[in-house]
Amino acid sequence: MAAFLTTRQLRVARQANHIDAVRLLLSEFRDASFYRHYRLVIDDLRANYPANTPLSDLKAEHQNAVIDVAHYYQSIVGMIAFDILDEGKVMAVAHGRLTSTWDAIESFVLAERLAHPRTERNLFSILQEFAERASEMPDESMLDLLKSPRRRKSVRSIG
Repeated sequence: MAAFLTTRQLRVARQANHIDAVRLLLSEFRDASFYRHYRLVIDDLRANYPANTPLSDLKAEHQNAVIDVAHYYQSIVGMIAFDILDEGKVMAVAHGRLTSTWDAIESFVLAERLAHPRTERNLFSILQEFAERASEMPDESMLDLLKSPRRRKSVRSIG
């Protein structure tokens, strides 16, 4: 019993150390300018530029939007990589946006890597890796998360 409590306390303490980082990320997600940037990335990039255009050659408005949105999602998947966030839960919730973001910026990021191989060869590589994983998830994964026995138990205990 003591080992269980110690393990639980360590997990709670570790999670508490990450609350501020997660809260900061979530506050950015609620910002209207983030949504404008997301729409620019998803709706405008391919319509306005050839696929082989490096990010550094985009107009400032589009470049800022890509950097804002891509770094946001890369920060989230970075937290997964450092075991701050649970991969399954984040992927269940955000897999659609991860994949749509990467699909929209992929050709521009790859062109940037080619244009500047010394400094940008790994540009958004963590985002790319997790977006590829996310693309393999079914759209129903969010519903599956909500239906999980552990989730149902915690929801019942609230009500």
